[in-house]
Amino acid sequence: MHYGDDMVRDIILLQKRELESRLREPYIHRDINPHWNLRDGMIKVITGPRRAGKSFYAMHLLQQAGPFGYVNFDDERLVGLDNYD
Repeated sequence: MHYGDDMVRDIILLQKRELESRLREPYIHRDINPHWNLRDGMIKVITGPRRAGKSFYAMHLLQQAGPFGYVNFDDERLVGLDNYD
């Protein structure tokens, strides 16, 4: 299956709404002080056991740092995508 540009845009907009909804969910702030700067251009890795909240933590950390872009390429709605441009 081939998705057109409109379909890909719609999927990404749906993901954006899902992310915004998740960011409004209750969040217990952890007293964690990472010793790195989000703006230094280096890749950051958050490790931990499954279902421990790593992604949720990362989203809130990014939100605190300012505007950010997010695309979940594991989204099954993108399986038929032929062109990532």
